[in-house]
Amino acid sequence: MAHFLFISIVLFFASFTLGTAGFGFAIVSMSLISLVTSPKLAVPFIMLYAYGVNFFLFLRFKEYIDWQKLWPLMVGALPGIPLGIYFLKTHEDVMIKKIVGGVVIVFALWNLIARADRRYALSRFWAYLAGFAGGILHGGTAISGPPVVMYLTLNRWEKTLTRATLQSFFFVTGSFSLFGLVITKILTLSVLRFNLLYLPVVILGGVTGYFLFKRLSSRRFNTLLLSLLLVTGLLLIFA
Repeated sequence: MAHFLFISIVLFFASFTLGTAGFGFAIVSMSLISLVTSPKLAVPFIMLYAYGVNFFLFLRFKEYIDWQKLWPLMVGALPGIPLGIYFLKTHEDVMIKKIVGGVVIVFALWNLIARADRRYALSRFWAYLAGFAGGILHGGTAISGPPVVMYLTLNRWEKTLTRATLQSFFFVTGSFSLFGLVITKILTLSVLRFNLLYLPVVILGGVTGYFLFKRLSSRRFNTLLLSLLLVTGLLLIFA
């Protein structure tokens, strides 16, 4: 019962975060759920939920997509996804948890210390690189956000364009990653049944976050979230 309650709270919080910020479901849920279960179960379990929520958000923002800005990220991601799935299939849980912890810590620290007033005109090379790194991370850990979020943040694109690009990237990488997990038999019917058990919690969290994001103090929420991620990342590495 305690295990069920913990995962339910994590999934609600992760879905709430995605509803408010447009990203963060995988990095929040994967980092916390990996503390209590195997990453080989956690990755397909979390990826299915993230895919469903991102599909909904993709439909909401698809009219704002700038394909010229999106396609270099996608071209970079496609060769990275099978490499990530291969890593998940062939490596031990301890190694995967440490990598997840490292990614979480770097992402949290970068967001806490990054200057919001700096803007860079990054070339397409960095889009390919961010996409490739995101593809590897998505296939191997279900967390594709950090390199792409960093790339978009440094470019300082308009808010709606940034969110449309993020949701499109997550949706497309999710499609290819889920296909790869099915082919490699990491995603099974037992995982699908496990997902159905927690589906109401995920829907409730996402809907709540979507309708409340304008009323929240985003600065306080982000600081709390990033502090939680730092602690979780350290636990994954050293516990």
